[in-house]
Formats: sequence, structure tokens, C-alpha cells
Amino acid sequence: MCFLICFTLTANIRAQESGDLLFDDSFLHQINFEGANLEKILRWNPGVYDAPVRMAIDGQVVESIYLRRKGFTSNEFNEVNPPLKIDIDHFIADQDYDGIDKFNLHNHHMDEYYQRNALAYALYRRAGVAAPRTSFAEVYVNGDFVDLYTITEDIDKTFLRQHFASNRGNLYKGREYPYNSVNVQEGTIDSYNDFVNNVDASNFETFIDVHNFFRVMAVDLIIKDSDAYATGSHNYYMYQEPKSDKLHLITWDHNFAFSFNPLFQSFLQTLRPPMGEIIAHPAVKPAYLETVCDLLSYLLDEAYIENLAYHNYDILTSNTNQVSVPLPDPIIELISAQRQWFRDALAQEGYSDCDGIALPINAGDVVINEFVAQSDKHG
Repeated sequence: MCFLICFTLTANIRAQESGDLLFDDSFLHQINFEGANLEKILRWNPGVYDAPVRMAIDGQVVESIYLRRKGFTSNEFNEVNPPLKIDIDHFIADQDYDGIDKFNLHNHHMDEYYQRNALAYALYRRAGVAAPRTSFAEVYVNGDFVDLYTITEDIDKTFLRQHFASNRGNLYKGREYPYNSVNVQEGTIDSYNDFVNNVDASNFETFIDVHNFFRVMAVDLIIKDSDAYATGSHNYYMYQEPKSDKLHLITWDHNFAFSFNPLFQSFLQTLRPPMGEIIAHPAVKPAYLETVCDLLSYLLDEAYIENLAYHNYDILTSNTNQVSVPLPDPIIELISAQRQWFRDALAQEGYSDCDGIALPINAGDVVINEFVAQSDKHG
């Protein structure tokens, strides 16, 4: 009886989680934006479209949302299918859809498979770190089909509240230029400056959540994303969680993941400074290698990768607009090659057995990810 009660309670809690509808990846969502002269948002323009837009998503209408272009290389001069940000409570305070007040529509710039982002985020979540949820959608503007998009969870206070003990900390977003800089999304720059100016191998555990950093940086390299934090680029967020007073990496934007470019020469030398030097330090390196070895024991499981890639493919090819989506076999083969390359690299470091742990967790399972000393029901 207790088992049934507990199971039912868990199912009810899960059913009420913000975003369960929006990020349901079992079908292809339908999103239509309506507004006067809205088509101009598809044309490159340094200005903004600052008028209320009507959004219909899977038959449910949300009035007066804010719609704008977003991104850098995926956005620049794109007059076909620019990436978009949806702000539901911009004009109407506290308005939301499915408990979500902001989300993103990522186009598939440099992604002929239409699923690099979704695959990458799934692997970060499988690695046990906070990462956006995704689903797929056919997107229309005033009834005219634009393209297939990946619906992507926004990194905002709602996301932070779901993943951390408090959402009242400092949130930073990586910048393209200058190098090793951020934009402040929430709070002040103080925590980030303190970290950048003072971190070294002897004190880095006082600044950062080591479990999080090691795993995010390892997956950055495993998925071969040259735009990620580990390789020195700008696609990341960093959050200073105030109750632990530690910085956490949050991954972002992986249309360059699973690149077919040559493999990285070294998964230690590739890491951005100063983290590369810190992780290569004899006092730190073994813990990082253990993390990579642990991840390889389950993260790139062949059956899991193939099932996930083909699930995404099936959803994408269910589109009603004759969008052709290639079979994901080349990505599956590349991931297999990455798995073997990292195993060989670890063997050279003395870690020859990275297959000893079977992951008991699958999508949909209820788990406790981490314990916190206290909770704040107000976020």
C-alpha cells in the first residue's frame, strides 16, 4: 500500500512540474505567431519588433507575448529561420504558459540533423548536471511555415529554482568578446571577478562546485563542441548559488556539438585557462580523470544513444511540411568513435576500466540529485 501511495504521489508531483507540457518530447509541437507586420522579424534588422504578439501553441492561445530574435552566428543576416526568444510576461505581468514565462526557439544553424542541441542537452542531464529541457516544433508566422525548431528551456529564475537551493544568486552569461568575460544576468559581477582573479589549484574548491564543473567540462569535450566553456568559448552560463556560495556551470547552445572535425588532441590541453592548468595539477587531476572515467561507464551507452537519436528523428520526420531530415547514423557513429577515443586516452593515464558502472537511471525516473542543507519555499 505504501508503495502505491508513494508512487502515485510522485507521479502527481511530476505531472505538476512547470514545463511538462511544453517540453513533452513525445510529439511535434505546433506554434504559430500572429501580429501585424510580424514577418519583418524574419528579416535582419538591428531594431526590434516591440509589439504584442499572439501565440497559439498546440491549440492553446496566449495573448500579448514578446517575440525577438536572439543568438550570434545562428542569427546574423538570417532571413529564413532566425533563432527566437519568447517572453510571455513581458507585456502582462505574471503571465505564463505551462508554468514557463520564457523559452527559446533554436534554429538548426550548422545542424543538418536538426537534433544536435537536443542530443547534447540530454547527455548533460544524463551526466547529472542542470541543463535545459527540449522538445521539437513546427513554427509558423501568421500561418506561414518557417521551419522546424528546437524548443529550449530558458536559463532564468524559474530554471534556477528547479535546480538549486535558491534562485537569488548571481547569474552570468558568457560573452563572445572580450575573452573570459561575462554579462551579468542577475545580481552583481563581484562573485565572478573574485573567481577569475583569485582561483588556483590550491583554492578552486572554495569557489566552484567541483562535481558540477568536472562533469560539465568533461561533457563539453566528449560532445566535441568548440563553442563550449571547456574549450574557451562563450556558450555557457555561470551561477553563484548563494546558500552554498559556490559557482556552477550551466551549459548552453550546442548547434556545433558532435562536430566531424578532427578529434581534440588532448582532453586536458584543450581546456580553457585557467581551468586547464588547475585540472592538470597533480593534486586535482586524479579526481577529474575519475569523473571522466565514471561518465564513460554509462554516458555514451550505445543502445541509449541510438534509441535517443532515432526517437528524435521519428519526431522530426513526422512534420507536415515535407522537411527532409537525414538519418542520424553518422552522429551515432561519431559518438561511438568519441567513446573509444576517450577510453584510449584514459588508458594512457592509467584508467583502463571505465565500464564497471551501469547507470540505473533513465529518462522519467525519479531521483534525488543532491541534498541541500536548507530550503527556501520562496525561491
